[in-house]
Amino acid sequence: ISIGTPPQQFSLQADTGSSLTWIPSSQCLSQNPCVLNKVHKFHTESSSSFVDLGREMHIRYGIGELSGSVGRDILHFANATIPLTFGMAVKMDKSFRDPFTDGLLGLGYPSLAIDATETPVETFWEAANKAGIPSIFGMYLQAATTTNESGGMITIGGFDEQYYDKEKIMWNTVVRQAYWEIKAPRVLLGRQVIQESSDLTAIVDSGTSLLVVPDQILSAVAAETKARLDSGLHMVDCALMQTAPPLIFHLGNGIITLEAKDYIQQDYADTNVCVLTMMSSGKLFTTPTIIMGDTVMKTQYTIFDMENHRVGFA
Repeated sequence: ISIGTPPQQFSLQADTGSSLTWIPSSQCLSQNPCVLNKVHKFHTESSSSFVDLGREMHIRYGIGELSGSVGRDILHFANATIPLTFGMAVKMDKSFRDPFTDGLLGLGYPSLAIDATETPVETFWEAANKAGIPSIFGMYLQAATTTNESGGMITIGGFDEQYYDKEKIMWNTVVRQAYWEIKAPRVLLGRQVIQESSDLTAIVDSGTSLLVVPDQILSAVAAETKARLDSGLHMVDCALMQTAPPLIFHLGNGIITLEAKDYIQQDYADTNVCVLTMMSSGKLFTTPTIIMGDTVMKTQYTIFDMENHRVGFA
């Protein structure tokens, strides 16, 4: 995307798990990831359309925190142009060291932005609606490998039928309008039920790389695959990519099946080693919750429909 007049280019992570858009500021403090990563930084003085809103920003994510100020300018992406309110980061935790992206495009419900700034700010979807863009988008994440790093496609304001079987969309109602959260009351490993509860839900989050699950699910998969914990990763025999049982999620409507090759992958540092692409949710939630991150989204074309409060898988 690009922001400003003339446009300044940025590469942003498309994150369905948050709703505030931010980029690094040219005022980013030294020894912060926005300096160490050599990412693109926004120069307010170089944009004739920039408006300083005089507000502070403070955002807390699962991996850390960042802070800065809030401004308004013109966002350009694909063939669209919209005025957007966004954050400009000047300080961030070391966990934000990402050599691939500069910042984040928040695609979650507006309610997620309430605690991020001193006063509520307009989110991407609120700004897009004013520009006539419907609150619906589709995401196709290509399953990257050690030899293929291509990312996929995101369609804003609709979805792209060339990426899925349009006759078989599984629509699931969003249970509360904050995260893209749906019901997932039953999980199986092969034929064995490993967790079942009417309270069990799943948050569909493109900003989470792994599949995040309650301990009960992780323990069952780790036991089945004889995984050994090493530096926070569950290491397994690579042969299990072909032989381990599928992980099956029963949703409110439909079933998502992860084959072993979907939840076991080669380590990027050592292709002779394989890891489970999942981790424990620990104490993140007070009720049993799954985060369907990229591990799951790589297997589905996912449609996020804010107008009808539903998520579709195909």
